Amino acid sequence: PSDADKQAYLLAFRVYSEQTAAAVERVVSPKQSPTLLKVLSRVYLSGVHLTPADCQAIGDVINVHHEVISEVDLSYCGIDDDCYHHLSTGLGQCKKLKKLDLQGNKLTDCHVSHMAKVIQQNCASLERIDTTGNDISVQGYARLHSTTHMCSQLQELVIVPGSKSTSCTPHHYQECTQTIVHILTSCHQLSNVQLSGCIGGDTGLATLESSLVQLPFLKELTLCDNDITSNSSQVLNSIIQSCQHTLWWLDLSSNPLGDSALVDMQVSLRQCSKLVYLYLSGTNLTSASLLTLSGLLPCLTSLRYLYLHDNDFQDDCDGVVQFVDS
Repeated sequence: PSDADKQAYLLAFRVYSEQTAAAVERVVSPKQSPTLLKVLSRVYLSGVHLTPADCQAIGDVINVHHEVISEVDLSYCGIDDDCYHHLSTGLGQCKKLKKLDLQGNKLTDCHVSHMAKVIQQNCASLERIDTTGNDISVQGYARLHSTTHMCSQLQELVIVPGSKSTSCTPHHYQECTQTIVHILTSCHQLSNVQLSGCIGGDTGLATLESSLVQLPFLKELTLCDNDITSNSSQVLNSIIQSCQHTLWWLDLSSNPLGDSALVDMQVSLRQCSKLVYLYLSGTNLTSASLLTLSGLLPCLTSLRYLYLHDNDFQDDCDGVVQFVDS
């Protein structure tokens, strides 16, 4: 929907929460949504700044019509903990949610326990929940996803902690990793797994290996910013090899892997016939890896995007030119 549609939609919620269902039909044009039921089944206000009063109005409408609400997208709306408090009653009544998108807001650990209850109540239908781009810590994510393993239809698992994670201890990472293992071993429909800055290095990846290799539909795998080193080369090989016929997105950026890890991983990468995106930015690669990549790329016939910035190629311009030419 256009920005004007979203503003009309928000106005409809404000009016409806104060007046009647007929008011919604007058505010939202028939072309945009011919029936009230269709209007209320999908709450889409991404990018619209919401005040606490707006969130109260939206929460009231969701509360009344929780039986038909299937999607709630309130991403990038400036929602803080106070705003979520006004939404919580309505969200807490939903039983048929398929998608809940709260990414890019200002949420902290304050309401993660309530979010876990929302996940639990919608476990039979929920396919996607996204809270990235907030200030939720690693330990907060562990609590938020404490019930996610019950979601048999879950297709996407996205965990990207906020700035508070700088104070996390090894115990916090271990707790979060165990929560992720529980989800991976229970949610067999997962096709997109994004785990950024939440597993605590090589030890955490080794813990996840046995559950990641059991995902038959895995297409997107993000493991960036997890302090994974060359010591995990064989673990990464095992994970990549398990999804070599389905994987089309692999992000290993911002891990100190080094040249030796790329040499080891090329064994499994060569078999990824559907790989389109490969992120190796900030992985401590040097000019030596350019030769490895030159031999690897002809095997990756589907590859269209290769990211190598923030690596140590500056002193070998000739090598870079030869790599690009090849």
